[in-house]
Amino acid sequence: MLTLLLLVSASFAACDKPADVSAISADVSTAQLAMASLETDTFASAVADARAAIQCLASPLNPLDAASFHSLMALDAFMNGKPDEAARSFQTALAITPDFRLPAIIAPAGGPLASILEKARAMPASESQALPPFDGIVKVDGVTSLTRPKDRPCVLQLVSGKGVVSRTYYLAPADELPRWEPPPTAFQRVLPRIREKPSLPIGIAAGTAAVGAGTLLALSGTWHAQYDDPSTPYAQLDGLRSRSDGALAASIGLGIATVALTTFTVAYW
Repeated sequence: MLTLLLLVSASFAACDKPADVSAISADVSTAQLAMASLETDTFASAVADARAAIQCLASPLNPLDAASFHSLMALDAFMNGKPDEAARSFQTALAITPDFRLPAIIAPAGGPLASILEKARAMPASESQALPPFDGIVKVDGVTSLTRPKDRPCVLQLVSGKGVVSRTYYLAPADELPRWEPPPTAFQRVLPRIREKPSLPIGIAAGTAAVGAGTLLALSGTWHAQYDDPSTPYAQLDGLRSRSDGALAASIGLGIATVALTTFTVAYW
């Protein structure tokens, strides 16, 4: 589990901040408008922004947003003279939303882009590749899945049981499956997980408990010494013994709490 946490932390280290799905939708709209007005620099910038955002998503894609992203990849491939690659990306968009359409302003009927889209409609369904187990949910193009398509691109997301995206991959047909940690065994599940950063509030509580345990232990020792002192009046002995035993018991309890709190400062279950 520690290895998985380190891998996740490293993967997001390249992201300035988590990206929102809406940012990708905005990039798609910007790119389509730029393509219609022949603003190639703006188009390229929107594509680059969408590619960067897809790797840093903080939440799972829904199918419509996934189809929108694949359509943008198709437009980028088309603009770079890669019609076959564009057709594969359109094929994925159509697999997600069979009624997918492009704005007529960038794909007029009979034009080259419209022809590529029609070619994609006629492509046979892609074969599938089984995905390895994951301790959570694997979403492929916005849908929980146990397989990925082999002959067309897809967006694969690893989602924890709490709905947090730990990693997003844009996979081309030729890309190998990324590797991830398998689900923990029953024994591993009972082991603690290491926190990325120690918990400051729990650490303060642990320190407070330790000070209290030490103070009570010192008081117990003082009262016990008075109890053992021959000069101590007989009438005070019962009270001293009770106070000493009570302070010692409380000190032991706080000592146990200190150990537990210290553990929870750096680990959790």
